[in-house]
Amino acid sequence: MGSNGKRFHRLQKEVDRLTAELGQQDFWLVLEGDWSGQTYLTVPWKMVGRRSRIATLLGEMDLFAWPCNEKKGRAAYIDRKDDVQSEENELGCFSSCSGNRLENDLWLHGEFLSQRRRPCSGSLHPEAVTAGWSARVRKLLDLQPKV
Repeated sequence: MGSNGKRFHRLQKEVDRLTAELGQQDFWLVLEGDWSGQTYLTVPWKMVGRRSRIATLLGEMDLFAWPCNEKKGRAAYIDRKDDVQSEENELGCFSSCSGNRLENDLWLHGEFLSQRRRPCSGSLHPEAVTAGWSARVRKLLDLQPKV
């Protein structure tokens, strides 16, 4: 099992632990960079498929957004909407770099949706350049339909 499979299973164990501890099943996957300064995406954990490649996606998004950080300061973790709302506001917004939202679907930071800033073709997977980040994220997270 590669680093992607290990990361998924480690996060799934955390979800299982929190579900047993809190009796709650609403958790989100959060990918961020710049030492928690920018959130790249949030997505309900129940949508993330077993064949997801979280580490690969996090690496590509981090390279695009913060190449100067040289692969440092990035993280993937599980969060609960209640935790975020109590820290900030009723929308579940947090992160100092344009914030993010814990919604019932995939949320991407605007930097990854902007047509003005396209990734350099030599530094990222060609799919992120040609199809766009939304398609790349959906593929690498093996996103399942909302339940």
